[in-house]
Amino acid sequence: MCAACAGEPSPFACRQCGSEEHHYGSRCAVCVLAERATTLLSGPDGHVVPQLQPALRALLAVERPKSTLFWLQTSDAAVILRDRALGRIPVTHQVLDALPRTHRLDHLRDFLIVAGVLPERPVPFDRLAPWLERLLADRPVDQARIVRAYAVRHVLRRIRARAAHTPITVSQAQRARGCLRRAADLLAWLDARGQDLAGLRQADLEQWLIETPNSRNHTQLFLSWARARSLTGAVRVYRPPEGEPAQMMDHDRRWALVNDLLHQQQIAVELRVAGLFVLLFGRPLTRIVQLTVDDVCLDGPGVRVGFAHDAIVLPDPLTDLVRELIGRREQSSFSAEPRKWLFPGGAPGRHLTTSTLGSRLRVLGLPTRAARNTALMQLAAHMPSPILAGMIGLTPKRAAACGDLAKRDWAAYTVHRDDRRRTVRSHSPRGLPPE
Repeated sequence: MCAACAGEPSPFACRQCGSEEHHYGSRCAVCVLAERATTLLSGPDGHVVPQLQPALRALLAVERPKSTLFWLQTSDAAVILRDRALGRIPVTHQVLDALPRTHRLDHLRDFLIVAGVLPERPVPFDRLAPWLERLLADRPVDQARIVRAYAVRHVLRRIRARAAHTPITVSQAQRARGCLRRAADLLAWLDARGQDLAGLRQADLEQWLIETPNSRNHTQLFLSWARARSLTGAVRVYRPPEGEPAQMMDHDRRWALVNDLLHQQQIAVELRVAGLFVLLFGRPLTRIVQLTVDDVCLDGPGVRVGFAHDAIVLPDPLTDLVRELIGRREQSSFSAEPRKWLFPGGAPGRHLTTSTLGSRLRVLGLPTRAARNTALMQLAAHMPSPILAGMIGLTPKRAAACGDLAKRDWAAYTVHRDDRRRTVRSHSPRGLPPE
């Protein structure tokens, strides 16, 4: 019960507006932020500079005013905004590009874009070139020369061509950085062994892949480029046959994780929902983080999620979690952001990154690739491939391959199905089908 309901004066009421929320000294954080933001963005005449009016509206619309006050107090954002208000500098992408690159400066740029002060631009692509120079700064000249050529003539060229038609996503920029980082790491690894790229042997490559088991895809791309330019010999990164998942999850373990995510309330709701999307529907993290609130339909008796062309009706236990996620969803920063991400990240207007989500799920013991492969096999075994393709966004070829493989593997499994069903049903959550 609040003090007003009890008929007593509140010691926490804001002396300016009377609110008891967002207590901040003798006032509330909302009133303090409004005063400081107005002063910060006002010019010599005492009025807010027209270009910065959208920034003021965005600052006053935040859901966590204390966090915004802390940001203004501890970052360089206030200095830059004040200099603009006083006419000392313009606020443009070019001006921000000339400043030393920091995380806080990136945050300010993202805020100004979301607020409408700065125009949109393919930021992830623009940041690749300076990132590459930092990566190569301390590398030997011969290694830096090869990686830079790989970047300019292949990786950046491809991503630049893609950017001409559609904005580059954060995940795509991360993959490009991963390609270049692995190439640099391979060259450094060879150098530590007294070798170079030209002398790379198949046995050396196999040892590299053993020591860096998650580098197979990036290594294959780099070596394919290097072979085409006669920079290395006839070495190959051998892959599992197409359509045969290299990693699978034990079915009992899978359903145990489903139960944990459904019932353990101490786990963050965004991790519970994302983990269940992987375990039940085989969704990749790259697609999960790009879901928006508009992709979820709450109208009607059930909750539907548009993973692909055909919306999926969620089972009852999961609908409650999705409703809770939307109801409790905290914006990454400012309510002015044009897209309402279902899984917002820490920067204004950005969704949670794939790497961050994957790391947090791994802490819970959820191997996302194995979980996704197992879910796809389960779904493919119980529905026609065209329906599977439309439901979760697989290509028809990929859906058909999953279906063929699932039928082949599950034929041997049916001998033990009855016993397993009795085991799984004993701990299968209500509203979700046992396998």
